[in-house]
Amino acid sequence: MITFASPKTVGCFYQLITSINAESALENICIASISPVTSEACQSILNRVDVEANPYTLDGLTAAIVKWKQKI
Repeated sequence: MITFASPKTVGCFYQLITSINAESALENICIASISPVTSEACQSILNRVDVEANPYTLDGLTAAIVKWKQKI
């Protein structure tokens, strides 16, 4: 799982993984976002988002991750 707390971190992360040709490494990794704005960046840059916090706080993100994990 990779968590993102801002759109900027999504962009920086993508630059990092493309510089080492590791885009395919994300195939089996959950992408979690703290807010709709960050989720939009994940969708735009990484082509998906698997978990979104609600409420849009660290506690909300933690709860969303726990809920997602319980489903798998």
